[in-house]
Amino acid sequence: RGENTTPTGATGDAQIVKLSVDGGRYVLSPSEFKKDVPVRIEADISKMPGCSKSIVISSFNVRKIVSEADNVIEFTPTKTGTFNIACSMNMYRGTFTVK
Repeated sequence: RGENTTPTGATGDAQIVKLSVDGGRYVLSPSEFKKDVPVRIEADISKMPGCSKSIVISSFNVRKIVSEADNVIEFTPTKTGTFNIACSMNMYRGTFTVK
């Protein structure tokens, strides 16, 4: 899928976000991101049942199934507003804000 242009181990100024599930909701901490700054979402697999591991952030064309081996989702928010994060079956949902 193309080369990763980030040097190994370099997070630069990425915004580190923790993701877990509480009840039927995605919990992002923090849930407010800066526009045009890369976001690195680290999913807590131990707190993510079933289909909650299949993550979709349609506003930024993000679609990924996280696992113990690969629990990181990276994207750069290029627009401001409040956006949805959901599982592929739309059972688990949450929101985050880009300023």
